Amino acid sequence: MAYRVTGERHYLDAMINAYRYLQDTQCFATGGYGPDENLIMPDGLAKTLNDIEMRFHFETACGSWAAFKLALYLMMFTGEAHYGDWIERLIYNGVGALIPMNKHGTIMYGSKYHTHGSRKDLMREMTWSCCTGTLPQAVTDYHNLIYFYDRENLYVNLFVPSRVEWYGPECKVEVVQETRYPEEETVLIRMQPEAPSRFGIKFRVPKWAKKGVTVKVNNTLTKTTTPPAEWATVDRRWSPDDTITLKFDLSPRVEPLAGFVSPVAVLCGPAVMVPVNDPRGIPIGSETKSPGEWLKRSKERMEYSSSIQGWEQVFRPYYKLKEAEPYRMYFERTEWNLHITR
Repeated sequence: MAYRVTGERHYLDAMINAYRYLQDTQCFATGGYGPDENLIMPDGLAKTLNDIEMRFHFETACGSWAAFKLALYLMMFTGEAHYGDWIERLIYNGVGALIPMNKHGTIMYGSKYHTHGSRKDLMREMTWSCCTGTLPQAVTDYHNLIYFYDRENLYVNLFVPSRVEWYGPECKVEVVQETRYPEEETVLIRMQPEAPSRFGIKFRVPKWAKKGVTVKVNNTLTKTTTPPAEWATVDRRWSPDDTITLKFDLSPRVEPLAGFVSPVAVLCGPAVMVPVNDPRGIPIGSETKSPGEWLKRSKERMEYSSSIQGWEQVFRPYYKLKEAEPYRMYFERTEWNLHITR
């Protein structure tokens, strides 16, 4: 708020530095941070995953709300797209992955990422905690995180079923998103300007989308540049019922803990995937680089199975797990954690 009021650059620099520090040294694949509500020495994050006395790795509702605010304001102040990646991670793996609180106000206070496995549960010794109040604040912030705009462009940050009215450069425009992302790979964006008019649609290309995004306008492939962690632009004269169709590569991949080569988590797009029926492990060595070789798509939406090394596993999104279902999120790639030299 100091930067918003004064415009003094050092306030913005402090926000940017805080964001970078959290992303580089504190964040898990879910976007969560702050084990047992503490910042961790940069080289010590992996140790928290093996600590059996660690109650939780992310104070989920309060932490999501705080991250939404920081990333939202950084997007507004800088116009940069990459801050939206943290928002997206937490929508699906943070506050969006909570189990329901009970009638007494008891909430799933913290998310657990232990390498020995864990379960989602309510922290029953705490009723009407801070997170009980922050949960509705975080959820009611969702609509502020989807779209942004300037005089010439509408920006799409999140790919969710939604509708927005925007007063574009020439007339009022209604834009509708139709999608089941991240459980399906396509997003349909439908334009409804009051009259044919020219404006730009800018959509965030997620940082994880290394292969870019396929873009069609009215079902015709277009050569739109889609660099990861930046805005991609489709600028033209739009008529009612014109459409943009985006197609993402949601193939499974492994992502190491920030600053390490091991342990790793499995993700599809922004969604963290966890084995739920047999959380013993994943293949080690070179096979962990290409989970598509050992994970096969099931008939169920957003579900994968593995039959390698003599056991069957089913991977589902972390956000789909119910209370008390066992899961394991992080896996050792080698016998020891190997730290990347910075």
